Amino acid sequence: KDKFIKLLDQLHNSIRIDLSMYRNNFPSSSAERMQDLKSTVDLLTSITFFRMKVQELSSPPRASSVVKDCVKNCIRNTYDFLFANCDQVYKRESKQQTNAIENNDEQNEDEGLTTSIIVPSVKSLKFWNRFMYLLTCIISEDRERYSLVLNQFPSEVNVGHISADTLWKFLSADLRDHLEEHARIPSECREIKSADYMNLHFMVKKFYDTSVKIIPEAKNIVPEYPKWFEPFVMQWLNENDDMSMEYLHNAIEKDRQTGFEQTSEHYLFSSSVVDVFTQLNQCHGIIKSLDLHDPVVIAAYMQRFSVTISKILLAYANAIRRTFEHVGGEDHTCSILMNNIQQLRLNLEQLYELMGGTLLDDETKCRLNELQKQLSDVLDELSAMFVKSIQPTIRQTIEEVYKQLQQIKGNQIGMGNNSGQQKG
Repeated sequence: KDKFIKLLDQLHNSIRIDLSMYRNNFPSSSAERMQDLKSTVDLLTSITFFRMKVQELSSPPRASSVVKDCVKNCIRNTYDFLFANCDQVYKRESKQQTNAIENNDEQNEDEGLTTSIIVPSVKSLKFWNRFMYLLTCIISEDRERYSLVLNQFPSEVNVGHISADTLWKFLSADLRDHLEEHARIPSECREIKSADYMNLHFMVKKFYDTSVKIIPEAKNIVPEYPKWFEPFVMQWLNENDDMSMEYLHNAIEKDRQTGFEQTSEHYLFSSSVVDVFTQLNQCHGIIKSLDLHDPVVIAAYMQRFSVTISKILLAYANAIRRTFEHVGGEDHTCSILMNNIQQLRLNLEQLYELMGGTLLDDETKCRLNELQKQLSDVLDELSAMFVKSIQPTIRQTIEEVYKQLQQIKGNQIGMGNNSGQQKG
């Protein structure tokens, strides 16, 4: 009996070892080995039942717990292996996935350029792009193949969920630490473009939304990854100031060359207003598409973006004011310029609502409301300048009308006298 129990324990341990490497021992590409995997778990369940009923052990390891631990161990080993061999595995996978356009493009870029190994670096983010691609493949394999075989404990073991949860935790720890290392480098000294950090941000978001967000463990949890990218989004917003200002100058110069023509007969403002807000709305659209749920991060971005809005719109208003001073007497152009400022205010109100309106943090609301007041003051100033510029014309017109009225009145008196004489 003791010998049998010893053999049973050895078999149990052997099964645990096999299951802890299920990806190697039972490749999903082999239907035969996948059936062996199912049989192995069934055998483990039988051993557990035997221990309970025949050996009368009070609390033998539950089969579901054993399988769950083995799955986690396998996934942990898979993560470590991919992290250490990411470049090699990625290139192998890329060759196999010849129909994946995205992978082919990257493969073509690499061919003939370098033979160096891609690793985590403060000079490139390529490692993380490739690594997350491989992790996505692993989660898909666990969800679509291994979950269908390791389905003996549906309420306790979901291989797809365990895979996503485990890989995300490991990825979170490593990527967070790596980005903290990047953040310690002053933004002006970073070798990686802010746009590349933004692309990685969106890639992490896609990974989380498609693989992690759907699992029960992530329900009602606000992900932390947006905080890791905050320094780099701020860098992008800072750089966006210069881009937006350049866009502004080009828009106004284009308007000057066309004489500030109105965009159409139905719109009484020129194209520069549209161009300026196209740039600002695109910037806001990118921030919004990050789909943030952390109010602290949202407030930080909105505060910084409101600085950009204020800087750009005040620069536009000042440019219009300077132009206005040189077009005095050109009533139509002056009207267009005043309409531009008014349209600026209307577009600002719309952008304010898109950003959150009354739900915005106090600092952002205060800055945008103050900006609206400043634009209103500029419009009042232009209106006063316009009225002053047309006062001589108004005075002359009034005098001409007065003379005409006097002449009409004189003619009427003359006609009255003639009528009286005829009656006499």
